Amino acid sequence: MKGKRIITLSLAVILGLSMNGCKNQNAESIDVGFELSHFDGSDTTNGYDTDLLYQNNSEFLGGDSGIIWVSEEEDPEYGGYFYQYNGDVALVGNRGVMSTEDGKTAPVDSTDPSQKAAYRTHVTITRSKDLNDWEVCGALDNGMGLKVGANTWFVGDLWAPETIRDPESGKYFMYFGAKTRTDDIEGAEYAQPTINGDIKYGGVAVSDTPVGPFEIVTSENFYGSATATNPNGEILTEINPTFMFEKYYGEYGITFPGYWADPNPYYDDAGNLYLSFIVHAPSYTVAAVKMKDMVTPDYSTFTYLTRGNPEGTDPIVRVLYKGDSSKHDEIAPGYGANMEFCNDAEYPRYKYESWEWLTTWEDGTENVRYLENGTENPDFIGHIGQGFSGIREGQQIISHKDANGKTTYYLTSTFTGVQSPDYDVYWASSDSPLGPFTYPKGRERGVVLGRDVNNDFMSNLGHVQFIEVDGEWWIAHWEWPEPFGTVDLGRIYALSQMTWIEDDKANCPVPVANGPTKSLQALPSITTGYRNIASEAKIEATNVKKGSLQYLTDGYVVSKHMYTNREFKAEESTTITITFDSPRTIRGILLHNSYTYKNAFADISAIRFTLAETPDWRDGTETACFIRDLGFNEDYYRADEEWIQAGAAAVATFDEITVTKIEIDVENMLGDSDELRISELKVMGK
Repeated sequence: MKGKRIITLSLAVILGLSMNGCKNQNAESIDVGFELSHFDGSDTTNGYDTDLLYQNNSEFLGGDSGIIWVSEEEDPEYGGYFYQYNGDVALVGNRGVMSTEDGKTAPVDSTDPSQKAAYRTHVTITRSKDLNDWEVCGALDNGMGLKVGANTWFVGDLWAPETIRDPESGKYFMYFGAKTRTDDIEGAEYAQPTINGDIKYGGVAVSDTPVGPFEIVTSENFYGSATATNPNGEILTEINPTFMFEKYYGEYGITFPGYWADPNPYYDDAGNLYLSFIVHAPSYTVAAVKMKDMVTPDYSTFTYLTRGNPEGTDPIVRVLYKGDSSKHDEIAPGYGANMEFCNDAEYPRYKYESWEWLTTWEDGTENVRYLENGTENPDFIGHIGQGFSGIREGQQIISHKDANGKTTYYLTSTFTGVQSPDYDVYWASSDSPLGPFTYPKGRERGVVLGRDVNNDFMSNLGHVQFIEVDGEWWIAHWEWPEPFGTVDLGRIYALSQMTWIEDDKANCPVPVANGPTKSLQALPSITTGYRNIASEAKIEATNVKKGSLQYLTDGYVVSKHMYTNREFKAEESTTITITFDSPRTIRGILLHNSYTYKNAFADISAIRFTLAETPDWRDGTETACFIRDLGFNEDYYRADEEWIQAGAAAVATFDEITVTKIEIDVENMLGDSDELRISELKVMGK
């Protein structure tokens, strides 16, 4: 079952459709060798080359779901797929389906003993080879993957599950928050029953496979014995939540699990596991702990990372612990002192009041509402968020090494709730996986993905999943069916590539999305076998403006207005020459247009290829071929408004050829500027 219904044509059919698209039959200097049959991305009426390309088409329901890549080396049976874990939100509909013992949906009010409900199922699992087309694959009925017994501590509202593979055991662990039961469970000590269901706890489930069935972690299925204890001395059962804060923090621990959601497991450079999550204390706040093993939190490491701001209040830019750093008091009697993480008994780490919520950066600069000239400070406004209060949620923690090998950790989260069109993704950075994290001074430069003046088609993108595979970074995110609205009508899956750029206004590499966009994009290289190799070539260009050639292959497709200076610039027209040191096999070219309409090209006049050899599918001995008049899709711009969709490209894909040089002529402009700009060049090869 396909999650996205993309029209797929064989390349041979596509080539036949596109051969009549030439506009300049009399071009001199082009006709060297043979004319290369190709798919022209200016017309997708009859489909496109889905072996190499994808397009966000707003068809696949999803939302707030975790995604992992499993390689064939890691898992010979289930590897070679991305797996997605969808929770009980976003109209997915998997809100605890009752199932019979044989895995079928239990009929309502049946008197047949064989039809009796034996357990509940949650979490629809889908898989994909390319992060684009998804099929349901959960091991339980209806494609679900989490099996929950009748006496389990929760009943539903399982939100934002994230799954991670343990490299040591090869098992898969699912972390989630869920609503507690409304009735008592015999023997349960820490699951607090609620009438209105406003308390959520954290749980963990485990499976031998990425498709399930996942079952709630117990001492028996994790440690091998029903009486075995975890490193905290606890026997794990399904009647208590896996995370039992009040056991160690007392009654105070009950207050912040009022909203426990969006768990995000992550490893540091040394292979230590951490878990971040959302707590309600008193605003929606991000906290994290270090883990003792895959299922056991070290409660003495509890750390607040950031919190939201109700609109109009002082915006937080970093958080510091108030306690004496030389003190290592026990977090709870008998728990033991942690010499790595300080804990001052006067300022218990788990208390909200034990932390300084700072509105100043390390250099003492205050994030004030108004600047000295009386204008409103965009940093202030940005950090409090716009609409539906200021909420931090949908957080992820990722890491990246710079050119010198230094690792920086990034906390990404929203500045609003999902009901706001400004539900964007922002980052803060730290040298440590538990912070302190600091937001950058330039509010706009803190945006990874989100709203922009050239984006009128995709909004409410804040809950994301970052995926790094085969040297590429991707952001799976979710959009609203009706962009820029304020009512949650469900969420739709979308995908953007991400890159890291150097920004002189930041003290670390900056993560930025190449999107969002609804135009044709290159699929992940792990799927196609072809990656962007343009940066591995010598690049030259005519009429180039000094200092801008580097941006042609910097990996960033400009999709934010503050980065328009990061484009290749030329006087009116240009010929780009791409020369490889040795022959390279290629299958496609994408030339991403300017962010600004007036500087955008209208088409590509010609692409000339110097061949290392005549392709085996071609009769003859030619050592060159060409493409004439490659179009730019009219769906990507509106001339009457001088508007262009960020990230859009002129695209050509073709059967494999082996080249040593490529020349690209760009002569015709969409707008009236005498400065041509190009955002990015991609040559899909190997």
